[in-house]
Amino acid sequence: MNGFVQERTILNNLKDPVLLAAFATPTKSGSTAASALSYLAQHWQAEPVLEFEAERLYSHGRIRPQLVTGDDGERQLQWPSNTVFLAQPEGVDRSFLLLVGVEPSYGWQDFIERIEAFCRRNDVTTAITLHSAPAGVSHRRPAQVVAVYGSQQLQEGFGLPQTVFHDGPMSFSAVLSLHLNAAGYSTADLIALEPFYTPGLPDAQAALALIRAIDRHFGTRTPVDSLAETAQSQREVYERAIAGSEHLTGLVEQLERSEEPKMLDRGEGGDLSLSEVMNEVDEILAGG
Repeated sequence: MNGFVQERTILNNLKDPVLLAAFATPTKSGSTAASALSYLAQHWQAEPVLEFEAERLYSHGRIRPQLVTGDDGERQLQWPSNTVFLAQPEGVDRSFLLLVGVEPSYGWQDFIERIEAFCRRNDVTTAITLHSAPAGVSHRRPAQVVAVYGSQQLQEGFGLPQTVFHDGPMSFSAVLSLHLNAAGYSTADLIALEPFYTPGLPDAQAALALIRAIDRHFGTRTPVDSLAETAQSQREVYERAIAGSEHLTGLVEQLERSEEPKMLDRGEGGDLSLSEVMNEVDEILAGG
């Protein structure tokens, strides 16, 4: 086996396996989908079964290791990783392979080919990628999920509003979805829309929407009480920030009146640019 792939166990007796994949990125909205998939791995009691060697994939000046303090107070470094977890939730006669990773700096084509080879070895035929995007939506409304479908069956099953990939730079998860679809896999790329004006942290409401979309389609039942509580806490923080700014108050009221949310490019955001709005939110939160 090539050293790029480190298998912890040989997978046997998988049941109609499906790949769920999400990759954190160093951008606004970049960590929401990976946090949602990590939440699923935890609550589905998933076990790690494979790792893709990460060192050759990253510029650590761009994707830096993180110092993390655990619940027990112990501090440790977390390096970028790409790990596959196996889950077989109760009540569902399918196996789920959850690839939780970090968007690489280098070697996209090689990495994608390794993922496809892993899927072929394990008879995966369905691949669902997850990510989120800043959009002209209000935090006061439930998060919306849209999808790019590569399969009519998945489109009918998920029933989420359809969108398309637009011309321009692509995320790694979107490139992976396109590649696997071209290789004959049934694919869907689920995109949670989160408010463009909130800080660049995992958005619990958007993560919750992704998990509920997965649950509805596959018939899984993921306990989400703790995530819902986090979403409520975030909403309360945003409300306090907005109350301190006439600009933000007017912006959110305008978004609430909008019927058609859209994903935004950097620089958009009504009367204020995206960067200006985010900076204002960050300053208010830092001061509060």
